[in-house]
Amino acid sequence: MPVSVLEKLSFLDACLALVATGRLAVGGPLAGSLADGVRMALFAMARRRPCPAN
Repeated sequence: MPVSVLEKLSFLDACLALVATGRLAVGGPLAGSLADGVRMALFAMARRRPCPAN
């Protein structure tokens, strides 16, 4: 899971940087990167929280 968090973070950072410089239109790729940002947060929370013992 740490690799997936890193991958989602790198895609989010790249898209935000491109939007900030005006080289990426606000739309599909930006929405996808924001959705990946949400997934990144969920993966990080799942990694931190141990599973309850059965």
